[in-house]
Amino acid sequence: MPRLVVVSNRVAIPGEQRAGGLASALHAALSEHGGLWFGWSGKRVREAPSLHDADDGAIRYGTLDLSFEDHDAYYNGFANRTLWPLLHFRPDLVDYRREGWVDAVRTIAPRGVDVVIDMVGGEQAEQGLRLLAWRGRFIVVGFAGGTIPKLPANRLLLNSASAIGVIWGVTRQREPELAQQVFADLFELLAKGRIRPILTRSYPLAEAAQAMKDLAGRRTTGKVVLVP
Repeated sequence: MPRLVVVSNRVAIPGEQRAGGLASALHAALSEHGGLWFGWSGKRVREAPSLHDADDGAIRYGTLDLSFEDHDAYYNGFANRTLWPLLHFRPDLVDYRREGWVDAVRTIAPRGVDVVIDMVGGEQAEQGLRLLAWRGRFIVVGFAGGTIPKLPANRLLLNSASAIGVIWGVTRQREPELAQQVFADLFELLAKGRIRPILTRSYPLAEAAQAMKDLAGRRTTGKVVLVP
């Protein structure tokens, strides 16, 4: 079996008891096959965070300290309020507030991002445009937030970037050949396992009303399928 590489919030560091059940299970797999385990050291620091490394048997540990700001914004914020409920299929518990999210993205992508896909509109879209890298693309899909954004054109100019509208229904009407090719390419990627749609659950067609209620109540993630 290839060497394992695990990246997690919690790390079962030898001699410490702070790791949870999943971390303990990962420790067993790493002990058997060997590998690298990278994650938070459990320490919050006010100075520049340090990287620590250690070996224990077949496992090599790499742990990183977190600043107080990163701990509050990521560990107590994004990880616990967004990632945890989302990955445990509890989207109704997700905290959708996004104060300071632009700065958070810049922390991990200081040069900007190549593509922003916006389905919300409003101020979120205007903030997202600030994240584009050189020759980046801003994809306009919709305005779920209810407000059409006023995109600052100077941001596009300074980064030689572009804003592109995507409306699939009209594309199928005006460019049917292109739409067919896109569908063919997507199904080819699906057949090769290059893309994996996230399916929350399937509903019988008779329960379509309940499916819509679950969507509106944010009790689903990914796609919902109605089965005739």
